[in-house]
Amino acid sequence: MKGFGDNTSRKSSKYLTIREKLINEAQTYQKKGNLNNAAKCYENIIQRGLEDPKLLSDYGIILFQLGYLENAIDLFKKSINKYPYESTFYINLSNIYKFKNDLLNSEIFIRKSLEIDSKCIISLNNLASILIQKKEFIKAESLALNSLNINYQNNLAHYNLGVIYTNLDRISEAINSFKKAIKFNPEDFATNLNLGATLLK
Repeated sequence: MKGFGDNTSRKSSKYLTIREKLINEAQTYQKKGNLNNAAKCYENIIQRGLEDPKLLSDYGIILFQLGYLENAIDLFKKSINKYPYESTFYINLSNIYKFKNDLLNSEIFIRKSLEIDSKCIISLNNLASILIQKKEFIKAESLALNSLNINYQNNLAHYNLGVIYTNLDRISEAINSFKKAIKFNPEDFATNLNLGATLLK
């Protein structure tokens, strides 16, 4: 992401070394599943004034995983305020609102991510998923098909179509979509479960 690290590059090498050391420690803790200690490392960086937008977002993801939803939202918004041109920040914020079942805000922020990158498959799939929950199946179908035009091996778009067609009672199309999703991701439990249920209809 362009622009990140510009401020820290003007700090002394001593502080850069501290920052990098703490980031490495945080990542090591994350890999081991020790999110509490990873969070402490990120907080240490912030207290030293060495954060950048990506770091704030990464810390927000950890807080989300730890269940501190409002703190995570605050960090994602700070990332956006500091650097409003990165679609990932809006995706993260949308995901947490969706987790909270706040579909209104989830849709608002995923649409903002698409304003930045209209061909982002993650954003297209996520928006389709939100619209499915809102029972706006025709709009969701259009997004899923658009996602497949970008990458046909995109299993989540095939899965979304399977759910859409099931709800529209287009069973043969639903079965076909679930089968395609499994072809590209055979281990996905939800897809296999939905295919089995649809075949019984």
